[in-house]
Amino acid sequence: MTFCKTVWLIDDEEVSNHLTAAALQINGFASEIRSFTNGKEALAALETSEKDGLLPDYLFLDLNMPVLDGWEFLHTYRRFSEEVKKECTLYILSSSIDEEDAKKAKIHEDVRDFIAKPLNKNKLEMVKFQNKEVS
Repeated sequence: MTFCKTVWLIDDEEVSNHLTAAALQINGFASEIRSFTNGKEALAALETSEKDGLLPDYLFLDLNMPVLDGWEFLHTYRRFSEEVKKECTLYILSSSIDEEDAKKAKIHEDVRDFIAKPLNKNKLEMVKFQNKEVS
């Protein structure tokens, strides 16, 4: 049994998406994992999912991406309904070593927390603990 049904990875680095997906699978976190290589693509899919009522449980968002970076994604994400934000728990998953990025992410109203790459068992346990009231 997995912790949740669906996780979306939004990261332009396919290797990172592959490694994150493996960590999610190995640790029984999600039964379905979908990857997007840019924020624009993910926002379009989120709009469709909102209409279909098939929202992901978790979003793991990278900050540094071409086309539409994580900050731009968050700016647009703000416009989604409260229902979407309630259903989708959003984490920043980034290799950024800039402490300002972590601080800014942690105070953003739509971001649950900042996680430094790579995602591993201990970090997933933290996510589960932070969201135990949801499960």
